[in-house]
Amino acid sequence: MQILKGIFKSRDGRRTQYAGDPDHTAVVTGVEGDGRLRVVQSNVSGSKNVAEGKYDVSELVNGEIRIFRAVGEGWIGKLDPTW
Repeated sequence: MQILKGIFKSRDGRRTQYAGDPDHTAVVTGVEGDGRLRVVQSNVSGSKNVAEGKYDVSELVNGEIRIFRAVGEGWIGKLDPTW
């Protein structure tokens, strides 16, 4: 998942979460019952350690989210890295 200059505001307006200025990468590991995405990520609040986190896409008020799905060779075919 790529977050580009994302600003998330909670529904009650009490919490604002910033991610991706200019961009941020997180790996989606699951979806909570309320729709929030569970992720693992690093470079959060200045820490280089990998940590768990959550994003509620419905709270995105600014920026962009791009989600990519990894696929196996059987789906896309063998890749040829030569030019």
